[in-house]
Amino acid sequence: MLGKASTAVVISCAGANSILKWAYAVKNETSQAISLMTLVDGIQVDIINNPPVWLSKELLDEMPVGEVPEGFLVGNGVYEFTNNDSIPHRLEFVILNPEFFRSVVSENPTAIQMTPSLGERVGVCLSNNEDESISCVGATDTVRFKSSGVSSYNTGYNLIVNGFNYRDFNWSGDTSLVGYLEHAVENYLSDKIMVTTEGSGFGTDWTIKNISNVNLRISLVPWTSATDFSIAPENENPTLHSPNNQVFEFCLSPYQFQFSCSLENSQQMVELHKARDTLPFLSFSNVAFNIFENGVEIAHEKGLLNLAAMQAIGLEVVAVDETNRRIQISSMDGVNSRAIELHPTMGISEDVDITQGDAVRHRGSFFICFAKKPS
Repeated sequence: MLGKASTAVVISCAGANSILKWAYAVKNETSQAISLMTLVDGIQVDIINNPPVWLSKELLDEMPVGEVPEGFLVGNGVYEFTNNDSIPHRLEFVILNPEFFRSVVSENPTAIQMTPSLGERVGVCLSNNEDESISCVGATDTVRFKSSGVSSYNTGYNLIVNGFNYRDFNWSGDTSLVGYLEHAVENYLSDKIMVTTEGSGFGTDWTIKNISNVNLRISLVPWTSATDFSIAPENENPTLHSPNNQVFEFCLSPYQFQFSCSLENSQQMVELHKARDTLPFLSFSNVAFNIFENGVEIAHEKGLLNLAAMQAIGLEVVAVDETNRRIQISSMDGVNSRAIELHPTMGISEDVDITQGDAVRHRGSFFICFAKKPS
């Protein structure tokens, strides 16, 4: 039996394990499609179609064994999620049409009902993976290799990231390590790892860079015994090693985005415009933001057009059109300049242009330097 919902529900990690099994139950005779929102550590992330690199997902051919609400039915098929990261993570499964569908979960004792309706909104903590054979002590966010030009067309490689193996048996393109990794990154890890090549021809040196916010423990395993690369003399990551001259293992530390304010990059006002409609139902009137100042959260899940909430943190936000697609933001502080991060909780960022002022868009957030308000 899962825990009961409370007024302020907290997902506890006490007694957690690293695995969760999830499925959904269907209202008898419904013809509707499920509407599901999933969150990772409070941020909306589609873990069904695009899970984070540290979260492995497997569809199992078995029946769900969790508690099923009365009047709902389950069928064969269960998703098993495993946390391969070195830290715990909290997941939430939110059914947006609970009259037709409900979540059914098992295998993790921390699972808790976050609303009174069984399976409508379920939270769970996945503990960190205890298998840390690749040390991250002293890791940097890059490694550097040098291509030898020998066997540059190997049959391919296994790319193992935080315990999850990425291997494309149907890949018929460039099977050098650089070529295969570019293929793997583009198709599997495009928002988590960036491969950069430098130079051309034999002797090329190149890097792998972590652009995520978690440690990445990586193994590169050739499908055959030959390899076409070695550790570059310029490599500064001490975790990079080869235990048997064939396999290479290393840890990439989280990428640290550097954002600072100065008189030169501060401004009185920034204008944001939702210029595209990848998600047409989103506007500044219905998207909540987490707002940070100097890295410290000052507002949690607040709408930018919530005037009282914005005034409480010293920001002034004005809608300049009737559709709430264009807003102007300024600071009310007449003493200090301010470094502000606006992080939307839904995927509006890529549809938004910065039409006035200077701001930096990075990993879905907007970073803005506000000058003090003129007296």
